[in-house]
Amino acid sequence: VCAQCHITYYVPRTHEKKVNGDVVQPWTGGQWGNISIENIIKDLLTDTKRIEWKQKVTGFDMPFVRHPEFELFTKGSVHFNAGLACADCHMPYKRVGSYKISTHDVASPVKQDFAACAQCHTESADWLKKQVFIIQESTISLFSRAGYANATAARLFEIVNENRVKGVKIDQNLYAKAKESYMQGFIRLNFISAENSTGFHNPSEASRILGDSASFADKSETLLRQLITQAGITLPEKINLNLSKFLNG
Repeated sequence: VCAQCHITYYVPRTHEKKVNGDVVQPWTGGQWGNISIENIIKDLLTDTKRIEWKQKVTGFDMPFVRHPEFELFTKGSVHFNAGLACADCHMPYKRVGSYKISTHDVASPVKQDFAACAQCHTESADWLKKQVFIIQESTISLFSRAGYANATAARLFEIVNENRVKGVKIDQNLYAKAKESYMQGFIRLNFISAENSTGFHNPSEASRILGDSASFADKSETLLRQLITQAGITLPEKINLNLSKFLNG
């Protein structure tokens, strides 16, 4: 039931990015319990119908990832493998008179004093809360590192594009390889950013995806720096990401 909405999908577009069809899940090659980020990315990059927006800093046409809670949770998480579904954690049982019903106050177990968790866990609510926050803080740490790695690559693309407009010749092969790595890194980052549990639905998979995101971004930066050196473009010692420009619209 929850997976009718808490999934990622794309809206088919024309070359002008106008809506051209109903929503589609990018699950080609996936199967129950294994809808991987690798297959999702492969699906999203299949053709231009899946491209929905243009990234301002790089100028790249990009696909879009939307709240993939179902995909992350079912990719072999501990709770999924234990046979749990969304309602088991987000709609715990409660007593109403002589009846035992699932609460319809759908919310995080943290806001429900871990009533759902107590069905399996014997630890205290305080202990459980600390475990949730440890997982989420670890995810945020990895997310920040991957985010800065992707932002650095994006800034280097912006510098290269600015110089190319001025007539500076660049190695198109290196540029294409750097772009391919960047797309792989950025979509992975976007996947975890759009998922609403800050890693808790599947900590190991979230960490794997973010680690791969940082690795792809680093590879993109390495290729770009090689390209920039060959083109004779001078870079400052520290790359200014110009974040204020984008934060302020």
